[in-house]
Amino acid sequence: MTFEANSLILTMVPLLGGLLGFAVWSQPNKLKMLLTLVTLLSLASVIVLSGQVTTSAGGSLLLYLLPLAACVSLLVQFNNHDDPLSSLMTVVLLGLGLGALTSEGVTSQIFLAVILGLVAFLLFKYRNPLWSSSWTGIGVSGFAAVCAGFSAGADASAALIVSLLVSAVLLPLLPLQAGYVMAVTRLPGSLPAFMIFLLPVLGLNNLAGLIVEVPEDMAYSISILALVSIVFATLKAMLQSRVPLVLAYSSSAFFAILWWFLASSQTVTPQNVIYLVAVALMATGLMLAWQVICSKYGDDVDMRAVHGLVWSMPQFAVLLTLVALAAMGMPPFGVFAGFVGMLLTTAYATYIPLIFILAAWLAASWYIMSMVQKMLFGQKQLEIRQIRLHQSEFASLLIIVLISVALGVLPSDIAGI
Repeated sequence: MTFEANSLILTMVPLLGGLLGFAVWSQPNKLKMLLTLVTLLSLASVIVLSGQVTTSAGGSLLLYLLPLAACVSLLVQFNNHDDPLSSLMTVVLLGLGLGALTSEGVTSQIFLAVILGLVAFLLFKYRNPLWSSSWTGIGVSGFAAVCAGFSAGADASAALIVSLLVSAVLLPLLPLQAGYVMAVTRLPGSLPAFMIFLLPVLGLNNLAGLIVEVPEDMAYSISILALVSIVFATLKAMLQSRVPLVLAYSSSAFFAILWWFLASSQTVTPQNVIYLVAVALMATGLMLAWQVICSKYGDDVDMRAVHGLVWSMPQFAVLLTLVALAAMGMPPFGVFAGFVGMLLTTAYATYIPLIFILAAWLAASWYIMSMVQKMLFGQKQLEIRQIRLHQSEFASLLIIVLISVALGVLPSDIAGI
């Protein structure tokens, strides 16, 4: 079969699986089970066809991890009022994401336009009238969808500019980070944990073919903007009291670090891919961990009111600690391997930007560990009940930890990067 036919198969497996979900729409448990099986079937199809499709960045690694990210996002047991649309859209976005990763040129931009259009629709559907920033996220996502559609038919110079704007929305960079932040914080169910992985992966994939064509003066401007984004996102993360916002802004700071390295080297290396995947996975893992807490104690629980989980949920405490250590960039996890790899393979005209990067890294280590420490080892609260971690929730966090370790210790060529 041709590359286009294989790409179509990878795209249609999740989409057809999502269509089957309407048969059990009124039964949320069966729907989630069906959609989880669809993600595993999608992973199996990727394993079979990964060597027969075209990929822009990351080789087969991004193709392998996208279905896994969708799968672990669906494994968390949400509250009864969870909207089944969020589970269905997770699988639909998985199919469209695989289509974007395995296609090129106009076809890839059309996939991105559809994905960003769906994100804008979902943000509109689940908007909060009390949050004026919701409209900013809707506007940015809609703008990016229009840009992706426009780039499909524009001349080379115009397509380069608008495609960079699309990448800055997907892989968040000032001043267009609002679409990513709102998608991660305002959507329900399994969507935030999946979005925090899907959007940056698509952003890097789109950027891989562009960064080598960017003029030097524009690349320098992007590197300056990346440093500003690092400082802005780090300060925003330190000032938040809601876990989703902390994760949204902290991951944005880490992704801005990647923007700086990409603009400085004007190429995408295996170390860049490992770093991006590891950061996105750790953000996904922390988001899943917070969703586990919310499923036990209510969606409106304040992280400052959660203490002593090491006594009430010991298995969860161990996994959350490992995910937090990985997110901080500790060895032997993937974030550490990717970051050190970028440091060692990039030529520097000046070391001043590294001061900002390392300061942001240390700040993230402080507020992430502080947040987790208060939840796990704070004063034991009488109202916190002994709760057994559901097997699917345990599996989702364990998968995240194991993948992060593998990214940190295995050679990049094993994953086909």
